[in-house]
Amino acid sequence: MRDQVNETCRNIEFDFLFNEYIKKYRTSIKGSKSKAHFSNGVVLPFYLAFKAICTLRDEDLQTVHIANRYHKFFGTGISQPSLARALRALDTVGLVKFVDNDFDKRMNSVKLSKLGKKMQYLFTGSTKAYPQMETAITQFRYHANVNQKNRNL
Repeated sequence: MRDQVNETCRNIEFDFLFNEYIKKYRTSIKGSKSKAHFSNGVVLPFYLAFKAICTLRDEDLQTVHIANRYHKFFGTGISQPSLARALRALDTVGLVKFVDNDFDKRMNSVKLSKLGKKMQYLFTGSTKAYPQMETAITQFRYHANVNQKNRNL
């Protein structure tokens, strides 16, 4: 049960932080004349693409690997144009950065930004970037156990 609670807390915290970051980004661009990604919220394939990216090693962050992981996890493919739009949006909000390749100008490789790396640590269960997660998990576990005990009464 403990591992399931930990995984649930991490996933919820990841969702919360991702949405908070997008809200901050949307607020920072209000009044700007630039076309904004995420102006009406998060597009699900963009979000799922970021989750797939978070499960890959740094050396595997090419579009082909991201698309394969996306298909493997979510049971449906993501087209190359959709993945390119997702990566551009994630680059715009600062979660990933495109990697220059002198031999291929299609920008099919990315790397995680500092914030993207912190989000990856959270998603994969590392408390390196978010040590307060242990406190949140303990609190969630306490509340889950209290509610369970009350149901048994």
